Amino acid sequence: MVRLTLLHGWTGIALRALFVAVAMMVATGASAQATTYVYSAVGRQMTVINAETFTTSAIDRRQRTTLFVANDELDGSVVADVTALARKATPPATVTRVTLEADATPVLEADTFVDITPDGWLDRLGRAAPYRTGDRLLVIAPARDDIRFSVGATTAGTGQAAGVGIYVAAGRDLLSPNPSSPGMLGFFANFRVLLLDPVARRVIAVQGWSGGVARSGQDAPGGNLWNAVGGKDKINVLRDALRAGLEQTVPSLLAR
Repeated sequence: MVRLTLLHGWTGIALRALFVAVAMMVATGASAQATTYVYSAVGRQMTVINAETFTTSAIDRRQRTTLFVANDELDGSVVADVTALARKATPPATVTRVTLEADATPVLEADTFVDITPDGWLDRLGRAAPYRTGDRLLVIAPARDDIRFSVGATTAGTGQAAGVGIYVAAGRDLLSPNPSSPGMLGFFANFRVLLLDPVARRVIAVQGWSGGVARSGQDAPGGNLWNAVGGKDKINVLRDALRAGLEQTVPSLLAR
């Protein structure tokens, strides 16, 4: 009888331990299955700024042109970069892209995107995916900031702009000692990354980024500064500028 009682006792303990283990596995599985949804609105257009001279004059002598970026070339790259960073996170995050039907219509919306508040993004994307408790929403949106791009150990650029663009600095090439160089091209990326809880409708964190890189125009065909970097290469350099900012902002947000 004593032996039977002990057996029942150990059986009860074993069952309770099993139930606890199963519960922990279920909880862990639910957490691991949480999804980070990503929406990029930073790369559907670029701003081209033509500066007559490289100056900090109070007189704005910079002419601006806004161009569409076709075929999801930048936003698609942003999502791919975020996905790659998520795979390196601890623990790795599952990433799913969020899109809207309105995204298929080319509309110059950079300024509108700049003005959208975190609550506005939650309203805009609140029904874009089957969010569940524990899921997060990462929004990469253009931000209006100073234009700055790296030139060696220093930075250059004047004025402000939102999102990505190219600063055509005619007449002064800080990357070349050649006085006949027509100037340089500065590729910039100004954006913010919002980490949102789409179920609880709350802002978890926001980080901003402003930076870029310059390319010399000394080898520009025919001295045409705009052609110093080819069309496809311009997109690639902008991708690099965006990637540099994502690498500095996204990992810390994913760790939250």
